[in-house]
Amino acid sequence: ILIDVEEFISVPLQFLPLGPGRYPCKILLTSNYDVRIYNVEGVVNADQPEAAFQFETPAFEPLTQNIPIETSCIEIPISNPKDKIICIDVILTTPALSGLPKLTLNPLETINYIVWYSPAIIGYKEERHAIQTIPLYNPTHETLELQVTNSNPANFVLKINGTLPFEEWKFYLFGVGLFPRPIETAEMTTCIGLQSPIIIPFKNPTKENVSVNIFLTNEEQPRHLVIDHCWDSFMNENSAFRFSSLCRRQGIVLPPEGNVDILVLFKPKSMTLCKTLVIVEVIRANGENWTIDNFDELDEDFKSIIGIDKDDIQEIHWIYPIIGLPQAPLPKTPPPVVKCKSKKKIEMTLEITLIGNFFGQDPTPESTQFLVIPKRNSYCNVHEDYTAVSKIRVFKYEIEFESEIVKSNLESTVDLYLSTQGSDIENNMISLVFKLLFTPEKPSRSNVTLKIESIKDGIWKFPLILMATDPEVEEIINIRGVGLQKESTMNFRLASPTKYPQQFTASFLPGSDREFFVKPEAGKLPPSYSKGILITVGFKPKMYSKRYKATLVIQTDDMYWMYEINGLPPEPTPLINVKPKVNTTNQTYGNMPVHQRNFIRENSELLRTGVSSTIKGAPLVEKRK
Repeated sequence: ILIDVEEFISVPLQFLPLGPGRYPCKILLTSNYDVRIYNVEGVVNADQPEAAFQFETPAFEPLTQNIPIETSCIEIPISNPKDKIICIDVILTTPALSGLPKLTLNPLETINYIVWYSPAIIGYKEERHAIQTIPLYNPTHETLELQVTNSNPANFVLKINGTLPFEEWKFYLFGVGLFPRPIETAEMTTCIGLQSPIIIPFKNPTKENVSVNIFLTNEEQPRHLVIDHCWDSFMNENSAFRFSSLCRRQGIVLPPEGNVDILVLFKPKSMTLCKTLVIVEVIRANGENWTIDNFDELDEDFKSIIGIDKDDIQEIHWIYPIIGLPQAPLPKTPPPVVKCKSKKKIEMTLEITLIGNFFGQDPTPESTQFLVIPKRNSYCNVHEDYTAVSKIRVFKYEIEFESEIVKSNLESTVDLYLSTQGSDIENNMISLVFKLLFTPEKPSRSNVTLKIESIKDGIWKFPLILMATDPEVEEIINIRGVGLQKESTMNFRLASPTKYPQQFTASFLPGSDREFFVKPEAGKLPPSYSKGILITVGFKPKMYSKRYKATLVIQTDDMYWMYEINGLPPEPTPLINVKPKVNTTNQTYGNMPVHQRNFIRENSELLRTGVSSTIKGAPLVEKRK
């Protein structure tokens, strides 16, 4: 960036948050003359509703009167500001709300989305109990103990909040059980050719002996079963589901509150979504029909849906939907390794090929269209609507981590987005090219998985290895020694990069000399707007002429700092104004006394030849016998 004198320019900064939270960063601008650092923090708040709506309608009234369920509705205008078709998924967080699960808006189109509110939907899977609050008032000035007697504890449960006084009050309650509706859909996943089990527990909710028959709709259907047409896709024949050979299917006799475990096996053979229903048919053991106590109160439409025309039925059906998502085999090649230095950034291209039965033998232009979108975290707790048939095939991708701890540490450092997509209709192949951004903050090595899921076809998984190496050192610290066995130190300050204090630990990496020390070894980093905590690093040398080295690491849960520490020997003392002590007159040698040597006497005392002789250690006098 070139800037003229007294010129101001704007530097564009793009911020793409992954979810709610705080995203601190530092922008470093360097030139030949100065260095400038800007601290920028992006704050993303949780999603807030665009508007709030209030519904008023009688609660539970339709359950006791022979009239249709009363509902209220409201229209919400939704616009498409873009120049292309967009698809919107609708999530209704309460069973009392109903509406279309998906919307398709043409460019620049505005429609009204209608939301229906019904306080008690007949047969909803979670309507297994109704709650009635009974307020009690103490007319005295004393605290009395509440004693409760429940004459029907099997069907009524009383919860007491606090200690309430009274002498004796009686409340008469009654309830009518509804027809069982389909239970929440169970999901099964396994690789092609492998087998996965699921156990469905069933408990006899009645007070009499019953005979139980179980069916799988992909194999056969009960004769008198009447079910909504939205479950028609669960009736298709397939060989992916079957009962275990140990599971009894017909004439299972259960006593009151008796239990039976139904073992269902899922073994897919191709990359195609498989569906089935487990039907539990309950018949009275004595052969009598079940009586419908509130037959006259039921709506005529509801009677036609469940197929009844009189006040008794022969059997009651419990419905357990199961969907099976096949998983493609893992790639045989070694997983790609994404390697990057801590506090650096790397971008890697991932080319993915999906093989399946996408387009069929006679593909239509509509069947060849597909959409690839990220799987948002906010949708994780919402189950897919497998009863609705989508015209456009949708693939959702995400990064899966080994555990929640690894996810909390790495989720903010990994970003994945789709670059290009293509298809090979003849070979039933779809090619996807992703860009993976990895910006680690501290050294780590983790195994992650790129997961691609389609509710029409199945799941594909591609393992990856994320490797973050040691970062570059923040600073080189040189500490000059002051003498053997004497401590010399150096201080610096460090603060948290965020506005909140953080716990930290300080230690030396293996291979560092033991003569170094750091204080404190653990503590709390103050916020970024403070001066920071004082860190003291020192060493205590034990010998001269040795250069001491160490690597100091200070880390928090999400940050990592590394320093190179050098221990230097003491500085030499310069010789200034010191008189020489060398005597060049040789007076000491001249005053030494002179001793005369008698070499003849010394030689006569020798017994053997000396070192300088050619024959060393030989006797000088030959001995004769």
